[in-house]
Amino acid sequence: MKKIVIFLCLIISLVTVFASCKNGGDPADTNNGKAVEYSGELAVNTEALKQFEKNYNENHKFSYKTTDTYMVKDGKTSYKVVVPEIETQSISYAKSELSRFFKEATGVDLKFIKDTGLSHNDSNRYISLGDTSLYKSLNRDDDITALKKDGTKIFTKDKTVYIIGGAETGVLNGVYDFLKINFGFEYFFTDCYTLRTNVTDLKLLDYDVTDISDIEYREIIGYTKGSDSADGKMISYRLRLRDSYGNLLLPIHMGDTQTTEIKNNHNSLYFLPEEKYGTTYPEFYSGAGQLCYTAHGNEKGTYDEMTTLCAEKIEQSLMWYPAAEYPQYKAVLLGQMDNVPMCSCTGCATMKSEHNDANSAALMKFMHDVGKKVDAWMALEENAAYRRENFKYMFFAYLDTSRPPFVEDSNGNIDIAEDLKFDDGVNVAPFFAQSHLHTGVSFDDKANIEQKEYIRLWGKAFPGTWAWSYGGFYNDFFTFWDLYSFYPGYYKYLKANNYSLTFPQIKSCQTGADTGFNVLAIYMYSKLAWNSELSVENIFDEYFNAMYAEAAEPMREMFDDLRLWFGRCLTDNNWTWSVNMNGSISGSMEFVKQGDIVTMFRHLDEAYSKIEMYKKDPAKYSSLKSHIDMEWLFPAKVSISTDTGLFTEKQLADIKTNFKTYVRTLGMQYIKEFTSIEPFLNSL
Repeated sequence: MKKIVIFLCLIISLVTVFASCKNGGDPADTNNGKAVEYSGELAVNTEALKQFEKNYNENHKFSYKTTDTYMVKDGKTSYKVVVPEIETQSISYAKSELSRFFKEATGVDLKFIKDTGLSHNDSNRYISLGDTSLYKSLNRDDDITALKKDGTKIFTKDKTVYIIGGAETGVLNGVYDFLKINFGFEYFFTDCYTLRTNVTDLKLLDYDVTDISDIEYREIIGYTKGSDSADGKMISYRLRLRDSYGNLLLPIHMGDTQTTEIKNNHNSLYFLPEEKYGTTYPEFYSGAGQLCYTAHGNEKGTYDEMTTLCAEKIEQSLMWYPAAEYPQYKAVLLGQMDNVPMCSCTGCATMKSEHNDANSAALMKFMHDVGKKVDAWMALEENAAYRRENFKYMFFAYLDTSRPPFVEDSNGNIDIAEDLKFDDGVNVAPFFAQSHLHTGVSFDDKANIEQKEYIRLWGKAFPGTWAWSYGGFYNDFFTFWDLYSFYPGYYKYLKANNYSLTFPQIKSCQTGADTGFNVLAIYMYSKLAWNSELSVENIFDEYFNAMYAEAAEPMREMFDDLRLWFGRCLTDNNWTWSVNMNGSISGSMEFVKQGDIVTMFRHLDEAYSKIEMYKKDPAKYSSLKSHIDMEWLFPAKVSISTDTGLFTEKQLADIKTNFKTYVRTLGMQYIKEFTSIEPFLNSL
């Protein structure tokens, strides 16, 4: 069943609702006709908001003002949408999204035409999507490469609107900005978005908009991975989360055929399986399930063979996945095995002591030496088909390899030992998995000082490198984790320090709905990784109003109380970064007290009562209720896992029944990371 949440109050008065999140009242009265920010990002095109100008940083410039021309007048339009003769998938999506939501807002069916033979003139009334002949006829010198893969630019020339963008989803993102500016379009969840409707008159705006992501590659996680419904398939596009580090990394197979298993993260033993090489080359291995990246100090013999075999493994994959057919692979990762200490042999200990007491030194040198051999192989004329420009050779900076093997000198330059000064063009880079960051406190908290410095140093030495972060109880997916003070500062810092990819592993495998306000956490991530300057409070306001309508207030109170609960647990139990591996939070009453459960259910009961008015619209009521049901699951999980003393036997039986129903209806698959919830449900 198709579910769409568009508030009744939005239909009545969008301006009042959006402005009240920040300023209250009528914007025409409280702001003297000046622009009111919407989610800290864009203004809404109404008569009260005639012009808007906001520069966040070099990536986000929003400027536009109304003209005397109408795009829609009395429910009709003379505008047509121009698309290139040859459509990319992104252009096709841009067409369908613009067509759908423009009609939903105005009732107007837009007409689409090909760009063949068209050139600009001052009487045209077009919306031009992408690199059309219409756009080319302007002879502008826009730097399309500056838009990267999914940035966008919107501008008006005479009476025509041009939306151009980066090669992948730039034009589509421009359509989303156009829809937001004009109709307040914003997507929150598979069945939840805002859009101003019944628009019979819409003035043309004089646009000067540039919108480029602060972090170029933003990992698709959780519910943004979508579902089989039409809206489910588009949710990742609408939230601008389309990337996967695994899709950027050259596949490394376990065996010597292309049909064997692939692993792109902790894969060092895929490069050098111990069962294959252990007898002949025992120096390859630490003796504790990890490679030895110095070959136990045997640099002239075994080490050279070790780097040669790893290079040949990469060359094998380069031949299996040639650049012409698989251009997406921009790097290869040789990742040490997970949760296994690095080798502590004499060779490794010496390397560590000579390089800022950093285990990462051996990894960094090893990957350089491997990459040098692969680059030489690619340079051979017979291997021209397998060459890749700017190909990265990556290693994990993770756990006991987090520390950089260099420092910064008094002049602000990276001070690194001679043997790690690579000037031969080999593109070595870390993938910094920031395991020791405490995401349950402010990013600027003293607990994060050391890791912040590591982020800065790795980013300075390797501009454009990648970041992996964490947030949540990995052994307890049903417990609230407060990451809302952490990620706003974190994304500003990643941008400032030149990171190009972010993977926040916040219950990322839970692909359906989620509890503990994790849908909000992922929505916040989608906004801040795109524009780190946005107001978090405005993001919260938008989310609660959209997801809960009249129930926004009690649900926000529940959220705020959970943040207080989490803060109490931090203080009372001295929770450090490693508490995210705790698995007993929702399974006992050690941390969630009886009063906490009573408070949460009180907020939930009030929220359910607030949406009773929507029962006359079953689809809308079902959608709103399901959003509340998500958050009901956390206190319910505690209640059915332990004797709270709060419920009768009949009440507890009802809670168990509803718990099973909600989990399955909402599509929640996991009780902890990669562990099915079905055995728990079957035990109830």
